[in-house]
Amino acid sequence: MMKTLSFILSLGVFALLSYGFIPAHADDVNIDVGKAPIVVELFTSQGCSSCPPAEKILGQLSGHQRIYTLSCHVTYWDYLGWEDTFGLKSCDQRQFSIMKARGKGNYYTPQMVVNGRDEFPGHRSNAIKSAIEKSAKAPLRPISLSHKDQSTIIAMLPPAPTGNYTLWAFGYEEPQTVNVQGGENRGRKLLSTNTVRVIQPVDTWDGSQKMVRFDVGRADELDGVVLIAQQEGYGPIIASGRLEF
Repeated sequence: MMKTLSFILSLGVFALLSYGFIPAHADDVNIDVGKAPIVVELFTSQGCSSCPPAEKILGQLSGHQRIYTLSCHVTYWDYLGWEDTFGLKSCDQRQFSIMKARGKGNYYTPQMVVNGRDEFPGHRSNAIKSAIEKSAKAPLRPISLSHKDQSTIIAMLPPAPTGNYTLWAFGYEEPQTVNVQGGENRGRKLLSTNTVRVIQPVDTWDGSQKMVRFDVGRADELDGVVLIAQQEGYGPIIASGRLEF
């Protein structure tokens, strides 16, 4: 059963809502991807029994060079009997802030967000295809990333409409499997794709062409970095780039 929380509730009181049955196996996702980058964030948890199908879909999406997938593990289900080994409080905060910016009062796992614009249950392949097709109508501007060393990144920001944007950097690790020994997924081996290990604000941006240098925390443990420019902090994404180490 999909898990949902409400903003009007404290983290000590949880509302569990059902969104219907989830397929035992995620549908294959066959999509046409254009030339513009696409950012797909999955908010997930090792303590959520409905999340593995969404993780499988995210892994399939990762096969597309232009799709930048990020698996952001939340911690608010840790009380159910298993502490997520990849859980980050910063993933909790990011999910809460995105939903608040969209004027929505609940959040859940598994939740996918495409380009900061469309959100939906992460196991629904039809919704994913629709969101990616829709993204072609508002393509992201590519950000060129390079590095002097693994910790210092150089970003070349393209010209964009004048606005108030926040630059966010996500440091991630390549897919890895975890043996879950408690909670709803007890006894299962779960695969996490492009697991977010660091989320950090880099700078603000007004849309003018410029170069930005920034350092990434825990760089020696990471396999890559995704940089996004997000309107008003947590709104639509307008530009993105990726650098693999």
